[in-house]
Amino acid sequence: MPMEQETIGLLIGGFSLVIGQMVLVTLFLWIKSNGNSVAFASVISRFVLSTIA
Repeated sequence: MPMEQETIGLLIGGFSLVIGQMVLVTLFLWIKSNGNSVAFASVISRFVLSTIA
């Protein structure tokens, strides 16, 4: 059905946009921060794994 295909495309696009913004903010905070790099790496890996799944 054409309507469902358009909706799925919008959902995927919106999800990708939100995840992309979250990754950029996390990277920015990681660069600004001096310590606790393991925590930032785990957050980035969580974002990537949730995007793939």
